Amino acid sequence: MMNFGGVDYGSKLAGTTVITFLSQNQLVTYQSPKGKNADDWLKNLLSTQKIGTIYIDAPLSLPSAYCGKGDNFHYRKADQMLHAMSPMFLGGLTARAMQLKHDLLFQQIACFEVYPGGLVRKEKATFKCYDKKDPSSLGKCTESLSDILPYPLAYTLTNYHEIDSVICWYVGWKHQRNKASSFGDESEGQIWI
Repeated sequence: MMNFGGVDYGSKLAGTTVITFLSQNQLVTYQSPKGKNADDWLKNLLSTQKIGTIYIDAPLSLPSAYCGKGDNFHYRKADQMLHAMSPMFLGGLTARAMQLKHDLLFQQIACFEVYPGGLVRKEKATFKCYDKKDPSSLGKCTESLSDILPYPLAYTLTNYHEIDSVICWYVGWKHQRNKASSFGDESEGQIWI
């Protein structure tokens, strides 16, 4: 099985893009440097680590109304099912993510859209301490997450970008074993949790 990564996709220069992948039987996380182009940083890391698939927390498609199908220009079916933000609200991030997916196809790297918040809501018992507004919840959330992961974390997680990246990796792990759930219409864009 080819190595895969979980990506919490952030602003281009903010230093908030994080990737998690398996290395020497431990989950490692890397965060983009602030002020550096996160897209270039990520593409380089995917290449050097020989990662063949990413599970990314970012919209990878637009509502089908933009292709002349339907009349909802704000939400895809998957967004509605999971109560996710509109790809249109996320604007530039959506455009960058779609461009990234396009560029990665030429490197034969597959991209799947995931939504950590959807998994958190679905598995409330596991993620009861997940609260991005409360920095003191970080440690307890990391412990809860560690309990369900098939591999140990190599580092102590220091922010919710890292936690979301690990959750993206976990959804990818489930997807690789046909245990993840998909939402939405395949022709419009699916979200996996």
